[in-house]
Amino acid sequence: MSEIEASSPSEGVADPVGRVPAEESADGGHNFSTFYQATWNDVAAALTLALGSDQLATDAAAEGFVRAYERWSTVSQMSNPSGWVYRVSLNWARSWIRRRSTERRRQERLRDGTIDDLPDPDLERALATLSPQQRDVVILRFFLGLTVLETADALGVAAGTVKSRLSRALRDLHHELTDTSQEVPRR
Repeated sequence: MSEIEASSPSEGVADPVGRVPAEESADGGHNFSTFYQATWNDVAAALTLALGSDQLATDAAAEGFVRAYERWSTVSQMSNPSGWVYRVSLNWARSWIRRRSTERRRQERLRDGTIDDLPDPDLERALATLSPQQRDVVILRFFLGLTVLETADALGVAAGTVKSRLSRALRDLHHELTDTSQEVPRR
């Protein structure tokens, strides 16, 4: 009789350091479902303490557990998989906070007209109205001078996606930068 077959009724309950007793799944590895059920609340609570936000902690924990699930054959073999999930979740949340903060500051600078890199304040404000994806394409194509293929590679999208986003962005910029009462009709 294996250790698993002889396990106690507390099977699936995390021990004090966050490890889950081994439980065989169909593929012979540890059971992710058991791990998830046993550790979700603790990881989410720890993230709430670290991040100061229940919602961000929940989002981060969800991201961490998804990544653990995707790598379960490796993560399940770690001495402390819940610690790994916590660290991955925390890193994800801190990256998210940085991106949001950077985006917010950039948007404020665009609205206030305080970016010195662009010679035209109207262009700055018009760029701020674009979606982040459209803005990225415009900046890479026209300010950095990348080709469509280089832009696609930098953004991790297809060349057709770059062309589509660029077309919509240029249309939107044209609309923002021209007086709509004097707009020339399309042919």
